[in-house]
Amino acid sequence: MRKIVPVLTGLLLLGFGNQAAADWQLTFGRESGQVGVTVPANAEDLPVGPSSFRGVGQDLWVLDSVKGRVICLDGSGSIKKEVVLPKLKPEFILSDFALQTGQNNEVTGVVALDMMAREIVVANGEGVELRRIAADGLIQLDEIDIDSKGQIYVGDYASAKIAVYSAAGKLLRTFPWQASGFCVDENDNLHMLDYSEALGHSLVTLSASGAEIARQTVGMVDMQNPRIWQVGPGGERLVSFVAPAGDPTQQTLIMFAAAGEVVGKTVFTSPYYINRYLACAAGKFWLVRADYSNPFEVPIKVEPVSISR
Repeated sequence: MRKIVPVLTGLLLLGFGNQAAADWQLTFGRESGQVGVTVPANAEDLPVGPSSFRGVGQDLWVLDSVKGRVICLDGSGSIKKEVVLPKLKPEFILSDFALQTGQNNEVTGVVALDMMAREIVVANGEGVELRRIAADGLIQLDEIDIDSKGQIYVGDYASAKIAVYSAAGKLLRTFPWQASGFCVDENDNLHMLDYSEALGHSLVTLSASGAEIARQTVGMVDMQNPRIWQVGPGGERLVSFVAPAGDPTQQTLIMFAAAGEVVGKTVFTSPYYINRYLACAAGKFWLVRADYSNPFEVPIKVEPVSISR
């Protein structure tokens, strides 16, 4: 089983801020301070552990998929908060989550995807259910994000589209998506990637209403499996690629400036069984190291990633 080994080339740390990044370690078990894991008895099934990691300010938020909750760890590694997702069915598959934040990075809302029920669970920051949205017309609920006004974006790999829901849960529109990640910036604009054989990869920005407001062609025609992870306050975008004809777990992480030029990069090995394995917040980036097939021997480690010029 591969482990995640970030390769840190160079000495210059590029980010959207300059504070030192913390790191975290999580163990598996039944205690409240541990996360859940399911190890299958046969080779046909896959192990299940925390599927998604996000950063907010100095804290790490983790989707504890087996226990049906989201936990927040502070910079010292202590569990600062637990949000139990309400009214989950006896069997569920939580694939991704997103956080709505207010002043001083206070988390005011949690949205999560239940892939098995094909539902979007919407709760406040204390875990009280606000609504449950049936994702009718979607097949494989893989990625989610939310803007400051509560508008929800859901990415469906199988049907290659993004569905947009109002804060009240109404389906507003869908549009094509190449399963290349997406994220919402602090101005509620949606950022994603688009590929064509003629131009290569383009960084695309959509307004909250769905209008395209920017498109920057960055080329890199041969690079594969792109995914955008974060947009910084100055418009910097963090994108990962797989090199042509390379091992799909060997990825290049590139930071593009607002104007589209490359300002930094590094390489890393991505993990198995984790959907959102790069956590980004406050100008810092962390990579998850885990081995869910051997969980009681190898704890989860979340470590800072340096991006060199």
